[in-house]
Amino acid sequence: MRWIGLVLVAGLLAGCEQRGQSGGVVARSTAAPATVEERETYLATFGVLVAADGGAGDPLYAAATIGNTWGRLDSFTSGGTGRDYPFEVNVTPYAKGPRGTITPISGMDTGLAGRIARDVASADEAVRFAVAVSGATFCRGGAVSLNTGVGRKISAPGEMAAVLGASTAAGRDVIPFSVRGTSIPAVERLATSTGPSLGSRVTNAPGWVVRLRCSLWRG
Repeated sequence: MRWIGLVLVAGLLAGCEQRGQSGGVVARSTAAPATVEERETYLATFGVLVAADGGAGDPLYAAATIGNTWGRLDSFTSGGTGRDYPFEVNVTPYAKGPRGTITPISGMDTGLAGRIARDVASADEAVRFAVAVSGATFCRGGAVSLNTGVGRKISAPGEMAAVLGASTAAGRDVIPFSVRGTSIPAVERLATSTGPSLGSRVTNAPGWVVRLRCSLWRG
């Protein structure tokens, strides 16, 4: 059985939209994905150089790793009229090592980048950085907004048992009405991330996971 149904994607779109193309000028081509296949497999790390030597001889960046963590969402198309496409950004310090892969970007707020790189940024600052970088890359040419309606997460043992029992009996994913789960926040520290995200696979990590939407595709 598919367990995608364990997370209910529901809620309202945030009202504070920002035009992504005003967020910065990229150092090299970072065109937004043009097809469903490109969009669904997108995973890239972009960074603002903060220090030539951030330790061990590696340069230090304020980085944003952008990717789709939701599986295939074919209902979101360039000609759609519904809600904007959901995606996620990990906002973190990044010391580029020998195996590191990062695309430098310029034109961003250097003071903000410094706070991201030192991991002293606030949640609001992490959102600002994520919106600016994704608006100049993944959602270039579109509008980026905060995803305040991510959905709910089912993790309590009793609720998980109820879902498993109902799903086994029905032979498909079923969430009983009695199971409410807990809300997944739009922004949270990576070290404590609880959502269906890149961040949920990271423990004791610096930085933030920011859940956004992009207006280039609508479902």
